[in-house]
Amino acid sequence: MDLYIAGGVGKSGCSSYFIKNGKTSFFIDAGSITGAAKEFPLFRKEDVRNADFLFITHHHKDHTGAYEYLRDMGFKGKTYLTYETLQFMDEKPRDYVIIEGGFPGKMNIDDRIILSYGRTGHCLGSLWFHMDMGDSSVFTTGDMNPHSLSFRFDPPQGLSATLALTEAADGNDLEGYEKRRDELLEFLRSGKNLDFFFPLQADGRGLEITRLIYKNFENADIYADENVLKSLEMAGKTVTMSDMKPWKT
Repeated sequence: MDLYIAGGVGKSGCSSYFIKNGKTSFFIDAGSITGAAKEFPLFRKEDVRNADFLFITHHHKDHTGAYEYLRDMGFKGKTYLTYETLQFMDEKPRDYVIIEGGFPGKMNIDDRIILSYGRTGHCLGSLWFHMDMGDSSVFTTGDMNPHSLSFRFDPPQGLSATLALTEAADGNDLEGYEKRRDELLEFLRSGKNLDFFFPLQADGRGLEITRLIYKNFENADIYADENVLKSLEMAGKTVTMSDMKPWKT
């Protein structure tokens, strides 16, 4: 089995890995860095044209922002992703399979890969993957948060892998998480009768902080823009904050 790291190691963004095992080859994620100048992974043309599949762990742009670039380079394979990931992507894949049903789950792909998957607790629709190819296997965590207040986490159990690709930017810093949470709540409680404005993304950490405030300030009026409300609607029973109010500028 061969691994080519197209991007994402040593920097935040451009996450993409290419795996080749015998006659089977695939990408895991195709991310970008968005700034003054957009940056893409260092895809190799031969890999792009020969890849059978693309597995997307979640919708954030550092994992999906280079999809259009990958397609324009000649990728014609099938993309595997969740419904939520598809909805949030700016550029939709042309040929895709929605991963749905019970989580954690398993599916057979063209009698070449047995794909196991589960939720990572990172954002709406985020998954970890285990690809069993018979003589070798790959496990990738995507971005993982076992301690999420808002998103379900399915511990990967009973799996072994020839290669493991793990996201470790923040580590398992539960103590740091609790400290930052308590500091935020203390700050908000000290500002009684004041209004607070939080510029947060519509998913992931944005919903996590929104739910934290919701749970700890039951009598407060909380307003959210339409993108946050859309995320809440998509989250369904996973995140319940039904009396959030729409906020418009």
